[in-house]
Amino acid sequence: MRIAPAVALALLIVAGCQTQPEEAASPDPSADAASQAAVWDTVTVTGRLIDATCHSRDVPPSDCEGRYVAQGYPVGLRTDSGAGSVWMLIMVPQAVGDYLSTPARVTGVVRSKGVLIPHRMEVKNGTTWTSVM
Repeated sequence: MRIAPAVALALLIVAGCQTQPEEAASPDPSADAASQAAVWDTVTVTGRLIDATCHSRDVPPSDCEGRYVAQGYPVGLRTDSGAGSVWMLIMVPQAVGDYLSTPARVTGVVRSKGVLIPHRMEVKNGTTWTSVM
């Protein structure tokens, strides 16, 4: 039996929410404040929205960007800090599919290292930030 990606993601979220919070790792002085946030802290992270599946497969965005998000696969936020770190966004990916490759500012709760549950998202249009979520 095959499970749709969106259903599998929802099951993972529910299963993950039933575990105890992780302990925060010791701070890395070379990392930015958002990447040092403890689990359940609220942070704001700025970067570009990406199709996380394309990123993980090392496929050029021009060949892949949006194809997997449209099918329900996860969206990521690639930051400029460190070695181009990526935050996985726990949300309905199709809701922001039109904003892939766009600069974005996401505020949310840290679920685990590199995983963010957004409660506010803004995208940059020229010099202004527009709320999309």
